[in-house]
Amino acid sequence: MSIVISLTIANRKGRAVSATARKLATKLWNMLYKRQHYNPLTVYGYLDQKRKRNVIELQKQIANIDARMSDIKLA
Repeated sequence: MSIVISLTIANRKGRAVSATARKLATKLWNMLYKRQHYNPLTVYGYLDQKRKRNVIELQKQIANIDARMSDIKLA
């Protein structure tokens, strides 16, 4: 059981490392080949992105609950 859990955690870490490497590679590509300046997000920009992701996640959860509620037949 612990082997499965440790493999799952390792898999998640591997995906996180891959995602970070891809983000860095994309930023470097844009800076070198497209001559774009690096423009990091401000704290407010980051918080706005986080809020938007949370809203989308909540909308998905509400849709899922609505779908399950429609399956219930009231007597």
